[in-house]
Amino acid sequence: MSLVVRRVTPDEWDAYRDTRLAALADAPSAFLMSHAESVALPEEHWRTRAAEGGTVLAWRDGRPVGIAAGYVPDTVPELVAMWVAPEARGSGVVEGLVEAVAAWAAEGGASELRLWVVEHNERAAAAYLRCGFVATGRSQPLPVDGRTAKTEAELSLDLRRWPARSDRHVQER
Repeated sequence: MSLVVRRVTPDEWDAYRDTRLAALADAPSAFLMSHAESVALPEEHWRTRAAEGGTVLAWRDGRPVGIAAGYVPDTVPELVAMWVAPEARGSGVVEGLVEAVAAWAAEGGASELRLWVVEHNERAAAAYLRCGFVATGRSQPLPVDGRTAKTEAELSLDLRRWPARSDRHVQER
């Protein structure tokens, strides 16, 4: 079972949508948009988001098993919307997704990639630390209305000292 991680293209909008919907169904509290809101989005939304270039899918045996995205909210890119299908957890998918988003950020000239992880999500935090992220010491309330108050911690990956291991999983189109 080989793993391939690559950027989503507009022609793969339906695989992108279906994977995002699977993520929302599996872990609804981990994302800012609900499953119901996402189901209602038109095809053009998914095509446009795919064309932005920061979203990657992990594929195993011809089907997507993970998703992550990079975007730039200010001057430093962030890794967001990370999800791995339950049957693929612990099999290197996280590492492949991080590698692909880090490569995207580095190609854009970034020297750092940040992310926010919900505190007490030990499995996710451990995966990010294995990938080379370090805690910055910053935290913030989880920015989601109507949910139990949680805090998230910021992690940072120094792209100047982190060589992408793209020869393993990441594939460009």
